[in-house]
Amino acid sequence: MNATVCTALPGGACLRVTAQSLQAADAARSEVLLGFDNMPRSISHSKASRTDLQAALRTARMLDGEPAQAAQVEITFGLQGALPADFPGDVLLALAQLNAVLAERSLRGLWAASRIWTVGCIGEGDWERAMLQALPGPWQQRCLEALSARPPEDLRGCQLILPSAAQADPVVVTLLEATKTCHPQAHCLLASHVRPEGGHASGMRSAKVWFPITGAQEGAGLEPLELMLRRVTSAASAGIEVVGPASPAIAEQVRELLHATRRLGRLDAQGLYWQTLVRLPALAFNGQSYQLALLLADRMAHGCEFHMPPGRRLFATGALHLTDTGCEVHLPPERAAMLQKCALLLRNAGRGDRVLLPGNWASALQETTPAFAERGISLAFVRHPVAVP
Repeated sequence: MNATVCTALPGGACLRVTAQSLQAADAARSEVLLGFDNMPRSISHSKASRTDLQAALRTARMLDGEPAQAAQVEITFGLQGALPADFPGDVLLALAQLNAVLAERSLRGLWAASRIWTVGCIGEGDWERAMLQALPGPWQQRCLEALSARPPEDLRGCQLILPSAAQADPVVVTLLEATKTCHPQAHCLLASHVRPEGGHASGMRSAKVWFPITGAQEGAGLEPLELMLRRVTSAASAGIEVVGPASPAIAEQVRELLHATRRLGRLDAQGLYWQTLVRLPALAFNGQSYQLALLLADRMAHGCEFHMPPGRRLFATGALHLTDTGCEVHLPPERAAMLQKCALLLRNAGRGDRVLLPGNWASALQETTPAFAERGISLAFVRHPVAVP
């Protein structure tokens, strides 16, 4: 069984995304495998692009209200023909995300059609609302032109999904009517969103915390850790999924840490079950300094910590040591590492942002602390972020 979603591209090219079910090797696991056929290296060989694709698929599945399924799904991204040299990679990635989500939903019976053509994208990866938008710049028009030029048999009996918002452009309206004329046997759907019936966007909670990475092979950077969760009605529907290029050991550590800190903070009290998605940074990392950011994101999503005001960010670094009475934040006070992280934070954090550092760093950073205040950055040293109620 499979489902296919295509987009006609300028120059006669075609993006074809196919979803198919595989026999689960491990009945307790639910996996989404990605395959690539003639796709640009900027997508097929990019950790960031793979993470974006996995995050779109996993987030959409959470919003569908689907429990973690003991099945493997393979999504294959294929490019037929040659793309124009000026076709933007981010537009191709946005098309790939939309097509993959629709194909996977169709495979699970949550979208009626199994052969679909699209021209559109989801704004800035906003899968919580899943609002369908026109492609940026001239690409909506050029892809519609390419769609009109496809042979009629390509779209016969297919569903054609286009963003209703694009009708504000008279040129697009003219092309849309031409497309309908060229493909009268396609079923055209003008949609404002691509949420399935019974979706759960209103029940979704999310939080994002940035943390400094200084030991990665790709270099140093400030990267976001994002956590999304939705309350479910049974333990069978609950679970923690981790998306990102981190090692399996880090992914398992994330799950164990969330289970432990939720028990400690009574977030998993009897009768409370959560479906959780953790999106780790695209920049691969090792070590444990991400753990404070993970804890804070989880507590913010649960409503146990204040969210930052719009336009302001929360930065945190620190490893957690769990005890019977709470947990303690700690990182070795190695001067070179501390100064490197502080320099990274001072370069990137802005006025109104908040930075949380391990409590055992406070005495060693007395000379550095004033630089944060001078830039309007709130700084605090944290020792015990969670205590047993």
